[in-house]
Amino acid sequence: MAHTVGCRVAGLEINHSGVALATAAAQAQNLAARVQFRHGNANHIPPFPDAVFDAVICVDSIVHFVDCAHVLQEWYWLLRPAGRLLFTDPAVVTGLIAGEEAARSAMGFLVFAPPGANERLIATAGFTLLRREDLTAGLATIARRRRTVRTQRQSTLIQIEGEAAFQSYQHLVATTYTLASEQRIARWDFSRASPLMTMGVRSVGGGVKRLPSVFGNPIYCRAAGFLLCCTKARSSAAEHVRLDRA
Repeated sequence: MAHTVGCRVAGLEINHSGVALATAAAQAQNLAARVQFRHGNANHIPPFPDAVFDAVICVDSIVHFVDCAHVLQEWYWLLRPAGRLLFTDPAVVTGLIAGEEAARSAMGFLVFAPPGANERLIATAGFTLLRREDLTAGLATIARRRRTVRTQRQSTLIQIEGEAAFQSYQHLVATTYTLASEQRIARWDFSRASPLMTMGVRSVGGGVKRLPSVFGNPIYCRAAGFLLCCTKARSSAAEHVRLDRA
């Protein structure tokens, strides 16, 4: 994102090893000056000021949040007035699913959402839904391809992951493919805008968190396991990339 859009990026990752790998990748691409990663848990209050981000992007990770309503509310406060929020939910239940299938399609903590649940959470958090798109076909394709490629590299992956972990993940992607291709589970994309917010203070954990002055048009994202915060660079090249805002 920093390379393509020309923005400054800060990432929040729960695994220390993930932070190290992401930092190394940024340095290898000469992006260290614009990309920073931190260790943290996206379920908690993000370690960023309020009202400083132009957008929040969360790719598939919302299913792992213990309290989605709380996370959405935190994202609301992180967004600048008229900021945008985009997330994908790959676990919307659209058909009958057996208990064994649900267990096999989950990796760690996972929340399955019935149709309409995300829309209600969006409204409760104060956002306005702009668009919902069905991306289920892509979910089935990715699951099928991932299982095929992993099977081709089975011996190498077993040495890295261990037999049990390898087989568990193979069952996961196989079940995901079955459920998605039979339209019993869906992956939906939600795009919504934040209404204008009054600058001031809000209560956080019994205290007060002040809303600072806006700086640098940032973007706050969670994608591929990372919670990313990006700030649009102030350069002529970056000006050709315009954010879609309400």
